[in-house]
Amino acid sequence: GSGCSLTDLGENDLDHLRFELAKTEDEIQTLRQVLLAKEKYAADIRRQLGMSPVDNLKQNLSKGWQEVQTSAP
Repeated sequence: GSGCSLTDLGENDLDHLRFELAKTEDEIQTLRQVLLAKEKYAADIRRQLGMSPVDNLKQNLSKGWQEVQTSAP
């Protein structure tokens, strides 16, 4: 935070902050919905490819392990 208390802020500043907060929370909500839709879409594609969630988990784990190995000093 900026470290100023509410008394340091004028009414216009407070209105602006409330507006910014509402706008940001709205964007977060939208991004969550987009992410959810993309996750469902990815799951559909995996199913069409005949991949089970377990296959996907194994793939992610091995990919993560490869990244750990390549990033290690």
